[in-house]
Amino acid sequence: MRIGLQTASLLNLGGTSDDSRVPSIAFAINSALDAIPSFEALEFGKSFQLADLQAPSVSKFYGDSCYDDALWIKIEQNPPSMTFEELCADVPALDGQVVTQVVHLQFAGAGGQEVIYHLDHEYILYSEADHARRRQDASIKGNARYKTFKIDGAHIPIDFQVNGGYFLYLVLDAFFENKALIREYFGVADGSGSAN
Repeated sequence: MRIGLQTASLLNLGGTSDDSRVPSIAFAINSALDAIPSFEALEFGKSFQLADLQAPSVSKFYGDSCYDDALWIKIEQNPPSMTFEELCADVPALDGQVVTQVVHLQFAGAGGQEVIYHLDHEYILYSEADHARRRQDASIKGNARYKTFKIDGAHIPIDFQVNGGYFLYLVLDAFFENKALIREYFGVADGSGSAN
């Protein structure tokens, strides 16, 4: 197990054992990793945690080499759902409209027993002005959508894994271009979809 440099510095804060600047220190350790996670691609929000599915939130991840490559994740409660939208720097266009991709799912259950009952993929079309606004505001909606697939009536546990990787990760990885942003959201070091 590694202790990050910041933590190691805190442990040595006192300088000598009789120094009273930090007479007692305690840490709540939630997990131990062999690698230090990197969150430089997270603008706001948080990475995927099953425990956080009951709290509405918005997260935005951006490309390390290009800020305009972004992955937005919205968790909503009425009905419980997650929406993943990928915005690319190399903006695809169709009939003068900017195109993004969305994977949307609805789930039921709580406390680690959530199941996906609806899943779909869509291309969303925006005017250039709306797309510019959408880059900063998750509430902006597109003018049109083209659904490529939809599954209703499913009963897929949200933590279901295929070959050691989250099913949801594999769906996003199959459609979205910015694989590194998907890995960042799921806390995955490689392309397997397995959480670290």
